[in-house]
Amino acid sequence: MHRVLIVEDQRMTRESLENLIRQSGRYQITDSISNAALAEMSCMRSPAELVLMDVCTENDESGFNATGKLKARFPDTRVVIVTSMLDWDYLTRAREVGADSIW
Repeated sequence: MHRVLIVEDQRMTRESLENLIRQSGRYQITDSISNAALAEMSCMRSPAELVLMDVCTENDESGFNATGKLKARFPDTRVVIVTSMLDWDYLTRAREVGADSIW
């Protein structure tokens, strides 16, 4: 099973992602958190192979900043930036911090 960390501050969206992952039978949730600033600590505690990272999370924490830190410490961890407000600057920023994909 692939290990997944979810970082999303909107409860309904986070729970929907959790349900989809659980139902797949191919993934295991390592953690599901609402604050991007806690993502690095979460991966240190329970390594993830994939992180689904919201752009802006609880307490205005940046998913882009968290992604940069994660990729520096865990270069083999895949990070997908997840947003409903796609902006050209988001694509540029995702590339700059080393995100593997954006949707």
